[in-house]
Amino acid sequence: MKIKRKRKVKYNKKGDVTFMPGQVAGIVIAVIVLAVLALIVVPIIYGFFQDQGDLQKAESYVGVIKNSVDDAKNNAKHESFADIFGPTNWWVIAWPYKNQIEKPYSCKGYDSCICICSSGNGVSDSLNHCNSDGRCVGVDGNIKTIYKKSPPAWYQRAVKNTIDFMGGDTTNIPLPIDKPPIELKITYDKDKGYEVIAE
Repeated sequence: MKIKRKRKVKYNKKGDVTFMPGQVAGIVIAVIVLAVLALIVVPIIYGFFQDQGDLQKAESYVGVIKNSVDDAKNNAKHESFADIFGPTNWWVIAWPYKNQIEKPYSCKGYDSCICICSSGNGVSDSLNHCNSDGRCVGVDGNIKTIYKKSPPAWYQRAVKNTIDFMGGDTTNIPLPIDKPPIELKITYDKDKGYEVIAE
């Protein structure tokens, strides 16, 4: 059986503990390792909770839009309004989108649906984002999102005007939640269905 030796602690003449060079190096390495771990772990944890917060906001505000859609159908003016405060850098999109037949999984069983989804890599990838990290509610009848705001940059306005001139549709696009709140006007027409408009 081995007997463990107790390390002797060295004291200077004043009675303070002194560290040996090997001990100092070990403490410095330990501090560096802990700092690197913190730099790796903290963003991962923050990102997880941020994503959860965004999903909760999306769930909440898609409910606000659904209530406004129902209100537009049932009131005499056939319009209502909704203020959407987030999640930032996501968007409001209606399905089926333009000529696409596919809809997010959560829209099955409905004619159409309205979603708040991460904008991800743009419109071409929006179905995947609505399926993985979006929140949707079903709507009976047609629905589309209409963007009536003028683009901020001159070149964006030039592209929009060219597409409009050539007969393209630059209004039926997702509504970006880039600077919350965005105010949405929801209208209902029994023949056309619903329009969710950002002006």
